[in-house]
Amino acid sequence: MDAMTLVLDQRRWTREERDALPDDGHRHELIDGALVVTPSRKPSHQR
Repeated sequence: MDAMTLVLDQRRWTREERDALPDDGHRHELIDGALVVTPSRKPSHQR
C-alpha cells in the first residue's frame, strides 16, 4: 500500500457497511474484510 492509503480499523467490514459510507471523493475498498481508503487522484495524475 502506498503512503496515502489508510486501513481504518481492525474489525471486519461488510459490503453493506462500505456501500452506506458517504461519497466523500475517496476510494473505499474491502480487502479481506478490511476497509481500505485511498484519496482520489488529482487531475495532474490523469495527464
